[in-house]
Amino acid sequence: MNDLELVFRVRPAEEGGFTADCRLPEGLIATQGDSWEELEAMVKDAVSCHFADAKVKPGRIRLHMTEDRILEAA
Repeated sequence: MNDLELVFRVRPAEEGGFTADCRLPEGLIATQGDSWEELEAMVKDAVSCHFADAKVKPGRIRLHMTEDRILEAA
């Protein structure tokens, strides 16, 4: 396995499920899934399609869950 790792930012979608995106110098990979399992499959598929013709392919994919929490100040 090579050391190239992609990091996807994962956020809960307003309508349910999750969205995930990964910014690369040559563009953006973005996808979504209704469940965590579906999101994992969709991310793998999107990465596979994006790097289909690349000589170097990622060895790992990291899913980084982000969720903004808004607090009342007073």
